[in-house]
Amino acid sequence: NAPTRMLTCIELHDFKSFLHQRVDLAPLTLFVGPNASGKSNLFDALHVLRGLSLGLTAEEVFRPVTRGGALIWPGIRGGSGEAARAGTERFAIASAWRDDLEERHYGVEMETARRIALLQETFGARDTNQIFRIEDRQETIPSAIGSAQQPIASTIGPIQRGIQAIIPMEISPSLMRDYA
Repeated sequence: NAPTRMLTCIELHDFKSFLHQRVDLAPLTLFVGPNASGKSNLFDALHVLRGLSLGLTAEEVFRPVTRGGALIWPGIRGGSGEAARAGTERFAIASAWRDDLEERHYGVEMETARRIALLQETFGARDTNQIFRIEDRQETIPSAIGSAQQPIASTIGPIQRGIQAIIPMEISPSLMRDYA
């Protein structure tokens, strides 16, 4: 029986429209608000983490990626040019995860102005005090969460599987109005 894994918190620093925002999550969390209030930007942050967890490079996360003629990744809305908040060159996303065994965390800091780079990844398990930090990854190297090699696989693997399992449901009002 696989452990139950849940994203419990996400923190955004200088990501898109957010200066600094922490969002605590419950098993069922609904995001409701007016247009342009940041709901889609929060989902874009999760999308960045998902792309990295799938083994995409920092550069690939922000643009459509095709392999063998098939689109395998749609990219991030607005690309790398709109990822960091206006007037900034980098952003950070931190996440906390809980499963039946322990609490884990994963975070990234990325630059998108002069170059697209994964400046830092941090991840670990709170209960075992394991903390890993990988700094200044080259643009062509996948993230640690995307490669999950030993000795870090036991710590980051559960986070990787949790991120890959996130399926945000975005309800499109225009689709709801199409009665055809």
